[in-house]
Amino acid sequence: MLYDLGHERFGNYVVVFDAGRDQVPVFTASGRWFGEATSADPILEPPAFTVGRPG
Repeated sequence: MLYDLGHERFGNYVVVFDAGRDQVPVFTASGRWFGEATSADPILEPPAFTVGRPG
């Protein structure tokens, strides 16, 4: 069952919003992991992304 889960595309990036988490996973449009934003608020500001593998 999905609980308030959604996604949105910003150019070549796709972000996944989950109401149960503050962090926002970021993928490339081709499905590759890119990093994680600390929150959805500054999602359009590149410094919000932490590049690396999911924990």
